[in-house]
Amino acid sequence: MRGLLVGSLDNVLCPLRVGKDTKMHKLMIFFDILGGTMMFGILGVFIGGG
Repeated sequence: MRGLLVGSLDNVLCPLRVGKDTKMHKLMIFFDILGGTMMFGILGVFIGGG
């Protein structure tokens, strides 16, 4: 249960962190992370999410 919560929070907070550095739109970063997670499954959460 904790892993699901942490993963969900990371998917929300990561675009906010990355967006400031790259000057990309938050929604674009969110869909990029979401797509990587969908392509690589649970492994994509660790590889693509960080």
